[in-house]
Amino acid sequence: MNKIALVLDTASNMDFEMAEKFGFELLPYSIEIEGEVYDDLIDIPREGFYERL
Repeated sequence: MNKIALVLDTASNMDFEMAEKFGFELLPYSIEIEGEVYDDLIDIPREGFYERL
């Protein structure tokens, strides 16, 4: 039997806890700010993202 996975990125505004609760795979997207690259929700929280803009 084939398996199907629902894969979202963090632009979906879903956090890792909610994704796990519903059985989704959540991939962080990369954010570059002033030459530094961050993985969304791993290296930089949402609040930190807006503070750095």
